[in-house]
Amino acid sequence: MADRMGTPYLQRILNQQLTNHIRDSLPALRDKLQKQMLTLEKEVEEYKNFRPDDPTRKTKAMLQMIQQLQTDFERNIEGSGSAAINTSELSGGARINRLFHERFPFEIVKIEFDEKELRREIAYAIRNIHGIRVGLFTPDMAFEAIVKKQISRLREPSLKCVDLVITELGNVVRRCTDKMRKYPRLREETEKIITGHIRDREQITKNQLLLLVDVELAYMNTNHEDFIGFTKNVYKDFKQLELSCESQEDVDSWKASFLRAGVYPEKTPLESNNGEDVSSGNEVNSLDPQLERQVETIRNLVDSYMKIVTKTFRDLVPKCIMGLMINNAKDFIYGELLANLYAAGDQASMMEESKEEERHREEMLRMYHACKEALKIIGDVSMQTSYSPAPPPVKDDWLRTSAPSPTPPSPNNAMQRPIGNPSMGQNRAPPAPPGRPAPNVPNRGAPPAPSGRGNPLPPPLIPTFEPINLPDDDLDNVAVISNADPQDVTYGSRGSITAINGPKIVSGIITSSGPGSIIKKICGMYLKIIQQLEYV
Repeated sequence: MADRMGTPYLQRILNQQLTNHIRDSLPALRDKLQKQMLTLEKEVEEYKNFRPDDPTRKTKAMLQMIQQLQTDFERNIEGSGSAAINTSELSGGARINRLFHERFPFEIVKIEFDEKELRREIAYAIRNIHGIRVGLFTPDMAFEAIVKKQISRLREPSLKCVDLVITELGNVVRRCTDKMRKYPRLREETEKIITGHIRDREQITKNQLLLLVDVELAYMNTNHEDFIGFTKNVYKDFKQLELSCESQEDVDSWKASFLRAGVYPEKTPLESNNGEDVSSGNEVNSLDPQLERQVETIRNLVDSYMKIVTKTFRDLVPKCIMGLMINNAKDFIYGELLANLYAAGDQASMMEESKEEERHREEMLRMYHACKEALKIIGDVSMQTSYSPAPPPVKDDWLRTSAPSPTPPSPNNAMQRPIGNPSMGQNRAPPAPPGRPAPNVPNRGAPPAPSGRGNPLPPPLIPTFEPINLPDDDLDNVAVISNADPQDVTYGSRGSITAINGPKIVSGIITSSGPGSIIKKICGMYLKIIQQLEYV
């Protein structure tokens, strides 16, 4: 019993409890720090050997970023077969492909002409060509006039396609130069040079497309293999039939048959859009069957030839844009961008880091080294300490007042009898065993209470916390935390109570045997871990 009493025993027990608690807290701290360190490892990799004052570093960094820009631009346009494939949005090349094969054909379809207006124009052209003469044959000049007018309308969708592609190219360049955000002046100068080159190629590409339209207008190739000429059936695409009947009854019978088949007569508007009478249109929409046949013939020829022209434009416009603008921009980035950057100005000023990037780099390095140092300290604590089970708890049932309990022993080591009603069964003396007389109850009274005491025992002493911040060399007394994550540690002079702030505090005095004691080393390491965690 004597070896479990006194300050030395209390010191050993509290020291061991503190060591056990620290060892129990280390695995969770180690896991957290390892995860944080793995997260920072990739980002800090490029900062490990970073030297801001190295003159060769800026030139090397510029070359690496230009090479990365070249690779990213080509992957965005040509596509990427590597594992780094974007699955959240379309790349620049995929968007340009949609412009070529979806948006541009749609713009061509939008310029489709009105059927009635086209027939009216054809009829006017035929009559104006014949003039005062009566035409016996369908004039070729009417066909050429109508076709040229339709080809001229292809200029607008072609030029619009160029504008859309240039907009998408600008987005690709901005995405590729996003990795240069560490050096804002270099990024700005690079975007300026590439965008300026693309604008120069824009005018060249538009001039080429306008030249393509002029080439189509220069000559009508009516001997094209896909063109429906006079050597082929020009009536196969007719949407109207001319019927002749001998009597009105036959006409009514045919009309009824068409109605039953779902063919309805075309409604003729009484007035034009501007409110004028359409009687002037009757000059064209006459009942001349020969003129109607000529209009229908030229209409079919125009439709056949325009299919050939639009097919040619859908094929050549993307090729012109790719060859004159996109591929040329890619060659410019590979061959001339670096030379233009060197000629633009001082390379040292372009390679100046932004303030945000400098702060970010310093913060990442500080967090990385803090995690690394904390893991090293945790390893040292695990190697230099051992775990011992805590002693059994002290029985304090005698302090409870909710139920009657025997009084504590008196100073003379004499047990006092519990005070109660003698009539109650629980206070009676137990019956004597059979064959033996019961012992007499002693008549001696209880010893007198010590002078100056009104109660059997004084109330227990409750220690109070008096934290005093001292240097690490004065770490003599430390309180203990049980099952709680420490947040801070305070120190106290010898004989005072100190604590590690947190729930479930088990207070006590730990007196170290000297500056080199093992418990002082453990506490010092634990404090360093907490200080390192403040940076994470």
